[in-house]
Amino acid sequence: MKIILLKSVPNLGQAGEAKEVKAGYARNYLIPHKFAIFAADPKAKEIVAELKRARIEQAQTKKILADRARTLVDKEVRIEARGTIDGKLYAAITAKQIAKLLGLPEKSINFSPVKSAGIHRASIELGGGVKTEVSVRVVLEPVP
Repeated sequence: MKIILLKSVPNLGQAGEAKEVKAGYARNYLIPHKFAIFAADPKAKEIVAELKRARIEQAQTKKILADRARTLVDKEVRIEARGTIDGKLYAAITAKQIAKLLGLPEKSINFSPVKSAGIHRASIELGGGVKTEVSVRVVLEPVP
């Protein structure tokens, strides 16, 4: 039986592919769980075209995110904070502060709060599997 996959199925194929499977597998599992439709279905061509458009759009989005990640790799975030002479801060530097400086959502930044001056690393997940890291330089504010 010829089907068109709506979703990627392990050991079978990717979304949008036409496959030949046993009739029972198609009728009892793939079609009821909305993993596939019959290839003879009148809507099949529309669905395949829609899946191709979605795949192209997803690739473009991933490319944009990858470009953004490349610009962030070389970036160093500089944060001034008050602290003691030996480099301990009075208040912790958090992911929220880094997100504000970079213009990103806080949930995309993985950074444990730090209470010491120096250079630290923050990992950023931009979505779509695109990850990068930035340097966070924490310096003490000059004493007035």
